[in-house]
Amino acid sequence: MKKVIIVLVVCFVIYQMLLSDCEERDRKQRIAQSEEMLRIEKEKSTVNTPTTKPGKKTPEVPRYEIIKRTKTDDYVKKVEYSVRIFEELTKEHLELIAKDIKKKSPIGYEYIFVSYYMPSHEVGFGSWAMTRIAPNTFETQINGVSRSKIPKTELEKDNTTQIGRWTGNLIGHGVELIIYKKGNKLFLKRTFSDGSGGEDELIVKKINGTSRYYYKDKDRRYEYYVIKNGALLVYDDLGNLGEKYNP
Repeated sequence: MKKVIIVLVVCFVIYQMLLSDCEERDRKQRIAQSEEMLRIEKEKSTVNTPTTKPGKKTPEVPRYEIIKRTKTDDYVKKVEYSVRIFEELTKEHLELIAKDIKKKSPIGYEYIFVSYYMPSHEVGFGSWAMTRIAPNTFETQINGVSRSKIPKTELEKDNTTQIGRWTGNLIGHGVELIIYKKGNKLFLKRTFSDGSGGEDELIVKKINGTSRYYYKDKDRRYEYYVIKNGALLVYDDLGNLGEKYNP
């Protein structure tokens, strides 16, 4: 009987040891599972979360207005925008506008062209800047020159009358144009932003009640100038409108 009791005690002790080992393994397994769940939740909370520097604000899109939108579905899906901007903007600010427009563009149009026009510029007569968006391409080119960089020319005061003064862009340069009268002669004076320039004598012809300013040199009468609503318009000899310069 005594031997039986000893055997039972030994079995009980072994059972308790095995039970403790099982409980310890279960405890460690539960801890490991909890740690893994915490790690997964932490990773989920950081996925697609943009990192921003403390105190850094998202750049604000400058004010703009879409004047015209044209879609083309011929060889490629292309959409062109004519956009009015209300002040001279940097390349970075223009690209903010382009990105904003891209978000609003029709789905499937990978080619997006944005032409920017200043308040005094008429659509279709040379944009102040342009952004081209295509697969693997995002580029902005500023065609215009700031008015502040165009030198203002002073005319001689003696016997000189200014008819008009205009500024604009020609072949990638800012230019100031002045038509003035000196004595009985008319002249067109050009001054470019790089300091170069020139002067030509003009003649004026009245056609259908409109004054047309031609070069006196007959070899250059393939174009003429008209002053309309304060602006200086340039026409070719067939009457097609080319450049437009604003006061």
